[in-house]
Amino acid sequence: LLNKILLAIDFRNSSENIVNNAIGMAEVFSSEISVIHVLEDDIKDQKVKLLLQEAVMDRLNVIKKKIENKGVQTGKLILEYGTFYDQISQAADNMNANMIIIGSAEKLKDETRFFHGRQEGAKRSKIGG
Repeated sequence: LLNKILLAIDFRNSSENIVNNAIGMAEVFSSEISVIHVLEDDIKDQKVKLLLQEAVMDRLNVIKKKIENKGVQTGKLILEYGTFYDQISQAADNMNANMIIIGSAEKLKDETRFFHGRQEGAKRSKIGG
C-alpha cells in the first residue's frame, strides 16, 4: 500500500515531529523511508556549496540513523539543488514514492501547483507540529 515514503526535510524546529510521524507511518505500513533536502541552486561559491553539502549530508545521516534505530528500513539520502517542489516531485517520481511527507511550517509560494499537480488523487494533510 504505502511501501515507499519520501520525507522532505528543511531542518526547521518542526522537522523532528515530521520525522517521528514518518516513522510512525512507516511502522504501520512496513514502508521504506527515503529522505530529501533541497538547497537553492544559486550558490556561486564552490567552497560554500561544498561546506553546505557536507553539513546537510551529516544531518541527513543523523536522521537516517534515527529511522533505522526504530527498526524502519531506509532508502536513499537525497540532496538536490533547485526549486524544492520540482526536485521533491522529481525524486518522488524517480523512486515511485507512494507518499510525500514535507516538513515545513511555511506556506508554499506555489502550493497549488505542487500539491494538486503532483499526481491524481494527491491530497494535502497537515501532520505533526
